[in-house]
Amino acid sequence: MFLIRDNTRLGVSLAILSAAMLAINDVLVKLLLKELPFYEIILIRSLIVIAGLICLKEIGSKDGGQKYDLKYGIFLRLLRTLFLALTGLLFFYAVLFIPIVVATAVALSFPILTSFGAGIFLREKLGREKVLYVLIGFIGSIMILEPFKAELDSQNVLPFLAALMCGPLLSFYLVSTRYLRKKVSLINLTLEPQIGLLFISIIMLMITPELLLLFRDMSPGMSLFFANWKLPASSDLFPLIALGLNGFLLFFFSIKSYYLTEASIIAPFEYFIIPFTMVLAFCLLGEIPNLRQACGALLVFGALFLIKKRIDQK
Repeated sequence: MFLIRDNTRLGVSLAILSAAMLAINDVLVKLLLKELPFYEIILIRSLIVIAGLICLKEIGSKDGGQKYDLKYGIFLRLLRTLFLALTGLLFFYAVLFIPIVVATAVALSFPILTSFGAGIFLREKLGREKVLYVLIGFIGSIMILEPFKAELDSQNVLPFLAALMCGPLLSFYLVSTRYLRKKVSLINLTLEPQIGLLFISIIMLMITPELLLLFRDMSPGMSLFFANWKLPASSDLFPLIALGLNGFLLFFFSIKSYYLTEASIIAPFEYFIIPFTMVLAFCLLGEIPNLRQACGALLVFGALFLIKKRIDQK
């Protein structure tokens, strides 16, 4: 059964919105990777996100006036930051070699892992209803993307494994967000991983020559991933700014949703990223979904509609 408390509706709405923004984020990064190295894209995005969060903090976000312990769970917070950075690195390494929708499908173990992680570590009550909806969402997502149609050869084994590792890493990040919310402020929970991403991007910038030597015999995709910093072209400025602004809202809304609502309630709504990605692929890339994919989309929307209806009724 779903236990509905105050702010659950807002949390669910923010989760749906952040799923759409995550799809936008992934597509924009995929497009920018054709021209710019990964660390440069993430560095610029992190700077914009950090600037937005600092402005939000300065204009009066007090997190309800509650006092927080700045040293609480410091090791867990560092792990959380590291795992988010690794998720981004592994996912966008994967999309250099396999389609973005395939990488997304392979990474979609994280809603299931988040649900069970919330049950084990946060002692949230799952119940058959929550488990059923998260499984239906997963099945529908697989039907949409048909990831196992892709040929698994020696060229894409590592990208598949990289995408697969994103699921556990991201679920740790989300469950730990819910765990830390009582003693770490919303702004800090959002800001800390972005500062970590910024530092990691700077480190990658400093060691780029060594990385180029290491990966020079690999595919062109890897050489671009670790290419030298270059000044963005004028045509890249709008996507970069859009990526940064979208990232600011994405990370803040995503953390806010887990701040307000049980992780096991939010987790199924993460599957919305798949239909959103499919729509973006249709609009921007001209990829027309087949009948099986359309049925999968209906299954995902149907399951999530039932959850939303239950929440609204209560």
